[in-house]
Amino acid sequence: MDWMNITSCILLLSVGLTIFNQKYLKAPTTIAVMSATLILSLILILIEHFFHLNQSQYLIELFSKIDFSQILLRGMLGYLLFAGALHINPTDFKSSFTEILTLSTLSTLLSTLLIAWMTFILTTYLNAIFSIPLHLSWIACLLFGALISPTDPIAVLGVLKTLNAPKSISTKMAGESLFNDGVGIVLFLSIYQLAYTPAAQLNFSDISYLFLKQSGGGILFGWLLGLITQHFIQTTQGPKLHILITLALVTAGYTFADQIGVSGPLAMVILGMMLNQKTAIYQLPPQSKQLLHQFWELIDELLNIVLFSLIAIELILLKISIPSCLLMILIIPIVLCARWITVLIPIRSLNLFKRQHPYTVEILVWGGLRGGLAVAMALSLPDTADRNLILLLTYAVVTFSIVVQGSTIPKLVKKRFLT
Repeated sequence: MDWMNITSCILLLSVGLTIFNQKYLKAPTTIAVMSATLILSLILILIEHFFHLNQSQYLIELFSKIDFSQILLRGMLGYLLFAGALHINPTDFKSSFTEILTLSTLSTLLSTLLIAWMTFILTTYLNAIFSIPLHLSWIACLLFGALISPTDPIAVLGVLKTLNAPKSISTKMAGESLFNDGVGIVLFLSIYQLAYTPAAQLNFSDISYLFLKQSGGGILFGWLLGLITQHFIQTTQGPKLHILITLALVTAGYTFADQIGVSGPLAMVILGMMLNQKTAIYQLPPQSKQLLHQFWELIDELLNIVLFSLIAIELILLKISIPSCLLMILIIPIVLCARWITVLIPIRSLNLFKRQHPYTVEILVWGGLRGGLAVAMALSLPDTADRNLILLLTYAVVTFSIVVQGSTIPKLVKKRFLT
């Protein structure tokens, strides 16, 4: 079966579950779609395990052909980040710039080290108890820490639509997720190079150069791309053409960023924010702005639905055992603990210079969702002994994050701010 048939099946499943949710469940769309698809995936696995039916095996083989990592990292991600950044108010962003910069850089780096250290201790301890291998090397723990530390902008922005949190907290959540997404990918790639490149050919200066080139180059490229897009829109007329311009430049810009070795995600965030600014130099005509936002909202909604279906479907690729289930359960509080520490320290420190809302830490910790980006990075790892265990840990955190945290964060916000 070719990619077009697979795409048709995924799209039909995703839209069907969305319709069912809207009519009967009435839950947040992405959470409902992922939960339902997770249940379907588990049913397929159980049917194949106990009954060995041909139809079940056929579906499992079909979904196993999906290259989730490539679909998200080289396909969906650029569109989703641009669409998310397009709704960030630059004025609100500037007022929270210090907090966003600190959370997306320092907190992400600290979280990576903290999660890696605790995961190394946990897996070493469990490996000594059980007879099957559960130990991860230090470099594998660093890779897991790097891919799981960034909050996922797709999941966070999806949940923010249902929240009534103060603007200052919402802006911090959105801004952090958009920027630590790019920082997280760059950090992951740097550790990846360190892990899978011979030591004689790689040193600290190489890693530092790669990090600076990816992050700094991505921001600069996004700014240049924003100027080009502004110029094209400013010198042309018609909302349909303006939509086509953004679609073409997002597609080409994200691809070209990858070709020149800079961060495409960071470039798309900068591009989206530049098109949402209101200055004397550039401002979208009212009709173009309305249609442009409607178009990208539709793209964002469609890709989100498909993405969260794909996350759940990828469950069939995992090889789960009882000891690994214990590890999957224990990794969740470890990641939450690291998140709490790495949010509490900078926010409390910044509170000495700029007063923060009293519930900022609580909302940022519980609202720091992980999603498809972490899964995609885990799936991009080479087929080594550590890969399946990293995938299991990633799926445990992502599933808990989206299903449990994503469904309860609106209630937490309502309890804190509306009572």
